[in-house]
Amino acid sequence: MKVVLCVGCWDLFHVGHLAHLEAAYELGSELVVGITRDKYIGKGAGRPVIRERDRMRIVQAIWCVEQVHLVKSSLEALKTFDPKVFALGSDYKRKVLKEDRDFCERHGIEIKFTNEPRFSTTAIYDRIRASL
Repeated sequence: MKVVLCVGCWDLFHVGHLAHLEAAYELGSELVVGITRDKYIGKGAGRPVIRERDRMRIVQAIWCVEQVHLVKSSLEALKTFDPKVFALGSDYKRKVLKEDRDFCERHGIEIKFTNEPRFSTTAIYDRIRASL
């Protein structure tokens, strides 16, 4: 079995999230998704908009997702789920956390980037706030 891991906030779930998960699913045989717990999200005031249990339910409903777990960080998820592939969106090519990269190198985990169109949850959130 080739487990693929995706980790993120998944707040204000949108088509970019869906495209990323579908592309990540194609990289292995089982897709596991880590959802960052509310208290560890550092996206600013008012975030996350959707609470962790609700974000978890949304992601669990996606056809290609096998398992969903609440996590503190991507490193915690990497240590817990022992994936073969750590899938990140293309916008993270220059932003892989050093501790994640080091862990993956030490444990033979491939870091792969999906190539879906880029959508910014923060930009969507800011646009909604500006319209109120």
